[in-house]
Amino acid sequence: MSTQLPRARRPREVWVDVAKGIAIALVVLDHSRHLTNMLGLPVHDIWHWIGSTFASVRMPAFFMMSGFFLYRWKTRGWRSFFKGRIQGFVYLYFVWATVYFVVDGLVVRHLDDRVLMLTRSGPIQHILRIDTPLWYLMALPLFSLIWWATRKWPAWIPLGIAFIGYIGTQWGWLQWPSVISTVGTIGFTHYLFAFLIGARLNGYIRDLVPRANVWHLLAFVAVWMTLVFVNPPIPGLRFFVAVPSLFIIAAFIARSDRLAGPFVSIGKRTLPVYVTHWLLLEIQLGIGLRWLEQLPEWSGWLITPGLWVSSTVLAILFWKATNRWHWLWARPDVDPVSLHGSVLTPPQVSRPTGYRRIQ
Repeated sequence: MSTQLPRARRPREVWVDVAKGIAIALVVLDHSRHLTNMLGLPVHDIWHWIGSTFASVRMPAFFMMSGFFLYRWKTRGWRSFFKGRIQGFVYLYFVWATVYFVVDGLVVRHLDDRVLMLTRSGPIQHILRIDTPLWYLMALPLFSLIWWATRKWPAWIPLGIAFIGYIGTQWGWLQWPSVISTVGTIGFTHYLFAFLIGARLNGYIRDLVPRANVWHLLAFVAVWMTLVFVNPPIPGLRFFVAVPSLFIIAAFIARSDRLAGPFVSIGKRTLPVYVTHWLLLEIQLGIGLRWLEQLPEWSGWLITPGLWVSSTVLAILFWKATNRWHWLWARPDVDPVSLHGSVLTPPQVSRPTGYRRIQ
């Protein structure tokens, strides 16, 4: 018999929803900046600074939160784990890789030719090289399998190995062959460490973050900002204060229903925002590029945040229009917990009383 509480009785951890909302907003903002810059449109330096400063927060926080809820699979059998944890993400990846292929072929390729450089799903080698905005959906099942294989080991062993990979990519010691060197493949060695921290230390993190006070907030943010202005930067160090800073900020925001509301609203819709925003950016830029390139240089203040807001809103509207198409958002005929244990589903508190904080 399952020891989990019925879904309706499990209280939400609001700060995790808030952190999810902030993290996905930062992802969309940075992609808006990146694609705008790739097309030669003006981008103000502030957006480049924000992109660089929050690079140590966006995806590391996502992966860490994805590891928070793996403990529920620790005592389940392999078939249950594979069916519930792995198949759902693999299904979503191939569904949305197909959507990207179709939309890029039928829509984006008939817009401004310069936007073709933004597509990441045309030739099959792009998918094989993990050169696609959907690489996160490939990393999650791989990281989950690594956690499953090492779940009975002492925590320091997999964390230590993952830390070596993290530091190796940060300092340039580990190099992927050029034929497969992409954001996705590099991310596999870069972000596994954050994922396993979330999986192994979820008890500590979820217990301590809601109890943080203003001095904790000021200390972490102060150290983070200090490291931002250290020149030359120290590779890999910002992560250790940047992600805790985000979590503590989210915990403070969560204490106010009014402040938390917008972030929670986005955080509950992480999946549709994540899988659709790149395509929406391509389409908007393809339609408006000739007009946008005629704007004066000062418009660099406005283009990036404008695309950021419009893409987020359009993603949510698309989800509302299609959320009855269940096959688009989850594997058909699957246990409803199939996507639990990631930032793509609403987090729930179901940890048994006395559950060990280091796993």
